[in-house]
Amino acid sequence: MTSPPTIDNQEHFMPERPATTVARWNGLHPIGTPVTAYPGCRPEDDSEDERLTTRTRSKAEVLGGHTAVVWVEGHGACIALTHVDPDHTARFPAVAVPCPTCQSAAGQLCTSHGGSRTRRHDVHQTRTAAFAAAQQTGEN
Repeated sequence: MTSPPTIDNQEHFMPERPATTVARWNGLHPIGTPVTAYPGCRPEDDSEDERLTTRTRSKAEVLGGHTAVVWVEGHGACIALTHVDPDHTARFPAVAVPCPTCQSAAGQLCTSHGGSRTRRHDVHQTRTAAFAAAQQTGEN
C-alpha cells in the first residue's frame, strides 16, 4: 500500500506573484490596449455574465497587495487581470485566421512545443501567409 504524499514529495503549484503579473502585463500591454473584460464571471464560469469590449485606461497595478488589476473604459471599478483578455488581433492581425502550423483557432495566439507554450511575441509564418492570402481573396 502506498502512503499518502507528504510535504516533501508533493508537487506544489506556486501562482505567479501579483507584482510579477503586473510587470509582465505592463511590458506587453500599454494603456489603450483593446481588451475584452469580464467584471463579474469569466465566460467559462457563466456565459451570460457581462462582457465588455473596451480598452485599458490605466497601467496594471497590485490592489491591496494581493490582486493584479487594471481599469478599463466604460467601467467604474478596477478588474482583476484574470478577468481581462487582450484583443490579440489588434497586435497580431494574422490571428484573425486559424493557424495551419499549431492549429490555434482564429482569435487565439499561436502555440509552440506541442501546444504547451503560448507564442506571445509573434505568430507562425504559415499563419501570416494564410492571413495575407485571405486578405487577397477578400475572405477576411
